[in-house]
Amino acid sequence: MGWDPHPRIDAQDGQTLEAAADIIGVTVLFPGAIFAMAGGAIFGIGYGSLLVWIATSLGQTLAFIVGRYMLRGMVVAYLSSRFPKWAAVDAALSNEGWKLITLLRLSPIVPWNVLNYALSVTGVGLLPYALSSSVAIVPWSITFVYFGSMAKNMADILEGRAGPHGASSVALLAMSGVMLVAVVVYSTIIARRAIREALSKGGNSTDEELQSIVVSSTDNDEGNNGAKGMIASLNGLNSESSGRRNTATER
Repeated sequence: MGWDPHPRIDAQDGQTLEAAADIIGVTVLFPGAIFAMAGGAIFGIGYGSLLVWIATSLGQTLAFIVGRYMLRGMVVAYLSSRFPKWAAVDAALSNEGWKLITLLRLSPIVPWNVLNYALSVTGVGLLPYALSSSVAIVPWSITFVYFGSMAKNMADILEGRAGPHGASSVALLAMSGVMLVAVVVYSTIIARRAIREALSKGGNSTDEELQSIVVSSTDNDEGNNGAKGMIASLNGLNSESSGRRNTATER
């Protein structure tokens, strides 16, 4: 038997690889949208959505555990510098944990992967976090899987593999995409309003404090770099800790 430079991967292996990559990617702050779109392109909208949802749910739960029990000090230091008013969210979570976690997931106030770690240092328990987060990521998972599936379908249509109804398929895909985006955008707007109301209950948070937490749409470019900033912060803290240990050893 000769060496095959292009080995084939069966369906089960492909599912395992996709799930493992998604779980690890979420834990190490890699953009989950990439894995979701890949899942849609490979497995289609139905099975792809289910696979991505399960893997992402496991990944964000693992990130929560790592943040709470292994990287707590680093995460707190990052939040203190990046989101100085995060304490207002932590206080609100004690009263409306399930609701606020769901709203935070629906509204990209904090970069999604960073939010896994941010919530790990609050008073929220593992079970409420896992259940609320798993429910809240459904629309986002379906959205990105859909676009990955649509890209695959569009390629089939353009290459003539979609049969005689290619034109109608393009129109259907386009309309479905517009409707899906509209639903997600509307949900985001409603979630932002609900978060403001939840944080302002009891009069403990001023408008200025809320504005520092609820990032406006014009700040999305900064928010998208949150994961990179957190990685840099964690690396810096690791280096600082190592330096202190070496100094102590020399003494």
